[in-house]
Amino acid sequence: MKVIVRLLFAAVALGVVLTLGLTSQDNQTVAGTNPMKVNQQQYDRIHEPAMFANVNK
Repeated sequence: MKVIVRLLFAAVALGVVLTLGLTSQDNQTVAGTNPMKVNQQQYDRIHEPAMFANVNK
């Protein structure tokens, strides 16, 4: 009987964790759900021209 109660408790705990995981994904932005979009934004940000003057000319 104790084994059945433990298995039932583990199943309920897993269900709660999965439910929380599914509901947390709804609040993400489109860029957050698409890793390729995030990578492209990081690439663009790194390779954009600098915002300061080059004084070594």
